[in-house]
Amino acid sequence: MNPGVQNGDLEASFPERLIIVLEGVLALVVQERQHTGRFRRTDTITYHIMWHEVPIKRFIVTKERYPHYELEIVTFLGESLADQAAQYLQRMNVPYDSINYESIDDFVMMLPYQRNVRAVYDSDPENLHRFGQVGVAVVRGEDW
Repeated sequence: MNPGVQNGDLEASFPERLIIVLEGVLALVVQERQHTGRFRRTDTITYHIMWHEVPIKRFIVTKERYPHYELEIVTFLGESLADQAAQYLQRMNVPYDSINYESIDDFVMMLPYQRNVRAVYDSDPENLHRFGQVGVAVVRGEDW
């Protein structure tokens, strides 16, 4: 049974979603390329994440005040960054509904077809114009 259908209400309801871009709002992410191996050089990409305190606090307060909103975090840089961020946020007890990696092109292509996306918060002006009317500009490290 659909969770929105109850007490005679026949309208299907879905929670409104707020999508926050990790590297645009919550943190400053620096990609580092490391060379491993002496004879056969392989490059590995690691991430150094510098978390912004004010947006993290806003994230926690929003989840507590509006539990019916789904707060999703998305990154466009890589799956390993999403895993690293998820581990940190779980250790810090920051509540979120999902965190995942998507390529920017796939994300923008699927955005019009996703249900109940209220806003996508990002600080990158090149990304914002691709998000359309749901894109919300944020100053990096400041309140969203």
